[in-house]
Amino acid sequence: MGCLDVTTGEEVYVDSATTPLTWDHLLASTAAMPLFPPVEVGGRLLCDLVHRNNMPLDRPMVEKGEDDVLCFASELFAIDGPQPSDMAGALARCQDLQCASHARRSLAGLRREYDLRDRAGLPGSLALVHVAHRAPAHEKAGKSLNFSARSIAERWQAGRDDMRAALAGWRERPPTGRFTYVTAPAPQ
Repeated sequence: MGCLDVTTGEEVYVDSATTPLTWDHLLASTAAMPLFPPVEVGGRLLCDLVHRNNMPLDRPMVEKGEDDVLCFASELFAIDGPQPSDMAGALARCQDLQCASHARRSLAGLRREYDLRDRAGLPGSLALVHVAHRAPAHEKAGKSLNFSARSIAERWQAGRDDMRAALAGWRERPPTGRFTYVTAPAPQ
């Protein structure tokens, strides 16, 4: 589970294999400031990683570098999206770009990592099935804070549909090489 130390800016990870997870860990990992207050855990003030690394794929994958890993990653923000037509759309698009950029950087780093592993003859491979939520047109700025029944139901359905499409792509394109990336196609 990942958090951000509010005072140092350091990414803090807690692994349930070595540390018992508590409610405070869970609350801290979802405390998206300034809307939700940071939580003190073990003498550190922690919040959600959204401000620094919204989808921290790099750390667990690099730590498991010598293994053959199949990873399913799901995020609430898509790097690609429609051109905004109003201020609310522009704010929503800014949030998508800021948050999804973290995942894009992680993916680029993982591609480099596994390319280097291949060149060096080191063991290990990564197959990554990635889906990103593409919000419907009626969801605008603040969409990540909308926990209404309708919004949650729409996101669950979209997630199921996206993962089905990504898994279909996975079946059609089995892993090749050290790094295989599969995602659901963007809606037309």
